[in-house]
Amino acid sequence: RCWTGKEAPKALPLKLFDSLIEKLINAGFFTKEDPPTQILVNEYSGPMGISNHYDDDKAFGDTIATISLGKPIWLNLQLPERQNNVCKSILKQTKVFLEPGSLFVMQTDARYVWRHGISNAKWIRYPDNTPVRRDDDYVRVSLTIRKLLDGRKRVTKTTTDWLEIPDV
Repeated sequence: RCWTGKEAPKALPLKLFDSLIEKLINAGFFTKEDPPTQILVNEYSGPMGISNHYDDDKAFGDTIATISLGKPIWLNLQLPERQNNVCKSILKQTKVFLEPGSLFVMQTDARYVWRHGISNAKWIRYPDNTPVRRDDDYVRVSLTIRKLLDGRKRVTKTTTDWLEIPDV
């Protein structure tokens, strides 16, 4: 879903994110010659998560950046014995606390060696050990910024006719 709570029938033009992309380029995460070409917006509510996985190395470039909005969450990182999405033998694991507005960038080993995911646990603990229930009011939005490699499906026509900017 898009942030208005309505289904987005078409992709937003990447141009809406020019300022954000410029900041990521200026910070050295991407280059002007090789900028990101896709921003995926996902909404997670309640205890929704995403299984530990690798992003497809044939579909996406060397850098994957995620901006986390809304409620904070723990991102799980796993170093499996074998580099695939199904290996259950884990050599190492750790967690990163993604606060609202935080940027998490995966490159090199973080991109290609460690799997990442978010638990679907109904309860989590914040770093100060406060327990928090992930109920229907617990909503997080992630912006995943990456380069879509050649040969992958691209949206060529876009419209923003459906976009409604709420009164603030």
